[in-house]
Amino acid sequence: MVVSDADGEVFERAAEGNNLTASTQALRLTHPDLVVDSVSLPGGNAAESGSNITVNWVGRNAGSGTTTANWVDRVYLSTDATRSADDILLGSLPHSGAVDPVGTYNGSIAARLPDGVTGSMRILVVSDAASDVLEGVGEGNNIAASGALSISLAPYADLTVTRVDAPPLLIGDPVDLTVTWEVRNDGTGPGTVNSWLDRVVLSRDQVLGNADDLVLGEFEHTGGLPVGVSYPRTETFPLPPATGARFFLFVKTDATNVVYEHTDAASNVGTPGHPVDVVRKPYSDLVVDEVTVDATGQMASSQRVLDGLERRHWIDRPDPVVRNVYLSRDTTFGMAMIDSSARSRTPVRWVSTTATRALAR
Repeated sequence: MVVSDADGEVFERAAEGNNLTASTQALRLTHPDLVVDSVSLPGGNAAESGSNITVNWVGRNAGSGTTTANWVDRVYLSTDATRSADDILLGSLPHSGAVDPVGTYNGSIAARLPDGVTGSMRILVVSDAASDVLEGVGEGNNIAASGALSISLAPYADLTVTRVDAPPLLIGDPVDLTVTWEVRNDGTGPGTVNSWLDRVVLSRDQVLGNADDLVLGEFEHTGGLPVGVSYPRTETFPLPPATGARFFLFVKTDATNVVYEHTDAASNVGTPGHPVDVVRKPYSDLVVDEVTVDATGQMASSQRVLDGLERRHWIDRPDPVVRNVYLSRDTTFGMAMIDSSARSRTPVRWVSTTATRALAR
């Protein structure tokens, strides 16, 4: 239909009524309408988490017009037959080629179910998921669901570091650190991954993963690990020159998280249970292990005190070792001093040796 001088700008006196003319033939408006008629699972209605399934579907143009040539269908895993934000995308399939009214097309993909999912689920197929085809009022009917798919939990690995051995003290510059660790599978099966990395880390604090970590090395384990089976590994690391500090040692198995471990009940991180002290030169560490006295005594009388002094690390120093003995009413230091004289001895390279002496007053 065409209307001349539609805004009435031209004065036409009594001829204003003949400005409209219609076509002699009706114009028929059409639009495509994509729907999914069926969704099938050739592998059956049961599967394990983490397994591969095949999804087939049949789509149809239920509209009155021909579709455009290209669009994308998407496949989701859902707890129901309705598309929602928590559905899991399993895959996509581009379609090429126009479909005439009442025409059909077929789609199929091989999809991997997510690890850890269980229960009664459905497979959703969404035709023209990105709305590439203009369907008019037919945009809301593009989804179809499969029948119920029962998914059971597949056997999984759960790796844990059961043992880490390392010396508590290293003396030297430079010096080597030897670490032995053991990893065991505490899961319900060997899992689906046959290779992962073990990472050995020195840290200035007891926090793994922050900026002060020093990664000593990463080591690949190859081969599945049956349930209850362990593997040991020993590595020696040359520490950089001038290294000297208290460190905390960590060994983390599956450091890049390639192994599915379900709830990961067993820890992937192990420690030796003590810090690793690295010192550049020998030093002493004197400890009084035992003090023995008589049960009773008199003022100004002779009182014998036996002290045990253990040298836990070796030392070579010319200055004397000074020891004083004090008397207190309780176990808190600070009462009157009994023996304040300096008892000196020049030690020569002691290694975990005990010196015992009797003092008299």
